[in-house]
Amino acid sequence: MVGASLYGVTKIQLNGDFRHMFSSENVDLNLLDEIENTYLQADQVMVLMKYPHGDAFTIENLRHTKALTAKLWQSPYSIHVESLTTTNRSHSSDDTFFIEELIPDPESLNPDKLESIREYVRNDDYISKGLVSEDFQVVSI
Repeated sequence: MVGASLYGVTKIQLNGDFRHMFSSENVDLNLLDEIENTYLQADQVMVLMKYPHGDAFTIENLRHTKALTAKLWQSPYSIHVESLTTTNRSHSSDDTFFIEELIPDPESLNPDKLESIREYVRNDDYISKGLVSEDFQVVSI
């Protein structure tokens, strides 16, 4: 009896594709397939925040960005949350390459440091065209 049970265990297979649980006539599954074939499969969410007082690079607005980023990390199934407050900046000096947080603690930033961050963002296409609008009024998370 144990031998027969062990033989059955060797036939167990795991399938991570949820599609096998639905028939090929399932309307919702067919709609999902149509959307994924048209727009690509994406398991991502983007949150856009437009600041009513303009500039994303104020201490108060960066505080809000950091808080929302932290809350999104707590959402179910989150693997990665990207925002201004989780992005790094890099620079070199002589033979040394440095990578540091683009925005450390917002409370520790002074006007000169904020301007330095703005200038870095203006010159970084990934950040200036993906994480913040060119006018610095909208951020994406």
